[in-house]
Amino acid sequence: FELPDEGGQPSLAPLTQNFGPEAVTYPSAPQTFTWTNNSSFASQVSSATISGTNAGDFAVTSNNCGAVAGGASCQITVVFTPAALGARSGTLIVVSSGNQLTATLTGTGVPGFTLTPASLSFGSLDVGASATQPLTLTSNASGPLAVPVFVTTGEYSVNTAACGGTLAALASCTVNVIFLPTTTGPQ
Repeated sequence: FELPDEGGQPSLAPLTQNFGPEAVTYPSAPQTFTWTNNSSFASQVSSATISGTNAGDFAVTSNNCGAVAGGASCQITVVFTPAALGARSGTLIVVSSGNQLTATLTGTGVPGFTLTPASLSFGSLDVGASATQPLTLTSNASGPLAVPVFVTTGEYSVNTAACGGTLAALASCTVNVIFLPTTTGPQ
């Protein structure tokens, strides 16, 4: 007698996931992958692992797949925590009852903060007078980050009071740069 496979091979969705930009060393929001048993018989998911050049940047954070009934699905979640700046990639590998399914994982490591504009010009200013110009500090992380320490040289100082001690996810604040010349000439 013959046993039909009753529906076929398992499937994994999505087959590709771009986590987008994420601050270096900061974990992204978890992304969910669904493994579906397309057979009428129960199947066993034996492992869900990450491989590839930047495998350490991706982690399986939960896996409720084990014995999966015929026609049922389960979820696997993956988090992206870039270790370096730039494009990062990996592969989610799900192994079950002699089948191996993969999903391509990509993301981009970005600095924790951006500061704009890239330069300030205070023009001519009398010795002893002061002028203030704003910079915008923006968090690139999906969670709160400690506001960095700012160091200036020359006759400049920085006021970060508007930022507080931490900056919320993807939030911005104003950093004021103060120029107070004590001598004449370019500074």
